[in-house]
Amino acid sequence: MPDSVTLQFRGLTAQDFLTNATFAQVAATILGVGSVNVTPIVTAANDTAAGVAGCPVGGLYLNTGSQAFPYLATRMS
Repeated sequence: MPDSVTLQFRGLTAQDFLTNATFAQVAATILGVGSVNVTPIVTAANDTAAGVAGCPVGGLYLNTGSQAFPYLATRMS
């Protein structure tokens, strides 16, 4: 067994930021890879709404509480 592991990270693509009502996996086409199952980021107005949509504590969701400036947020409660 090796003493170290080498990780190779790929760049983010637009498909990495798919949004959906729940965290159920969906098939998506990732450029350069093909069709894969991904867990989409939930779109929610706040932490409570993200929890209702199934976002686990620590999970990411697209906070749309400010429509002019939506941003990625982490569910904390």
